[in-house]
Amino acid sequence: PDALLGRLVWEIAHPEDQAQLKAGLIKAREDASVTGDLEFRFQKRDQSEICLKMAFFESVQKGALLGNVIDITDHHVTIKRLQDSRQQFHDVLQEVEDGIMEIGLTGRMTWCNRAVEQIFRYSREELIGLDYRSYMDEETAQKVYKAYNRVYKTGKPNKAVIYEIISKDGNKRIIENSISPKRSSEQVFVGFRSVVREVTVRIKA
Repeated sequence: PDALLGRLVWEIAHPEDQAQLKAGLIKAREDASVTGDLEFRFQKRDQSEICLKMAFFESVQKGALLGNVIDITDHHVTIKRLQDSRQQFHDVLQEVEDGIMEIGLTGRMTWCNRAVEQIFRYSREELIGLDYRSYMDEETAQKVYKAYNRVYKTGKPNKAVIYEIISKDGNKRIIENSISPKRSSEQVFVGFRSVVREVTVRIKA
């Protein structure tokens, strides 16, 4: 504690965090209505680095703030592990042979892997935001709508729905689509997740 007394708070932060911490503290000191949290990194005597959160409550007198500091290192480590895990999962999805795509409630594609690009002959940039009716005829679109609507109404997967799409090169391809509901962390229905594969050769054989 003695090593910290008399020092400006932002001076103890990691060099890359000092400017942001300083700006936040000055703003809170000059405006008593400002409250909130500031996060920054701090290097301990043993050279290990921890993450701290400073919560300031009020200006107790001109030029002084009342608040506390808590160690949130474990929280940041957990978030980093989750991010790494999600990235690894994302990488696996990109390499699988089956096409995997996510469709929003409006019928537009929100995400897809490389296999979907190969099946539809569109780039990912072209597919994202594309309405499902753009790559099939009207009769097929009605069939596909009913398939997805069934999942929406029942909340249960609809497996092996077979229909014809028109790829960007103008060729017609037959795909098999297994549709599942996509839910948020609060279990709210937010869209659909589809696993698709081309079965043109199998169907026409």
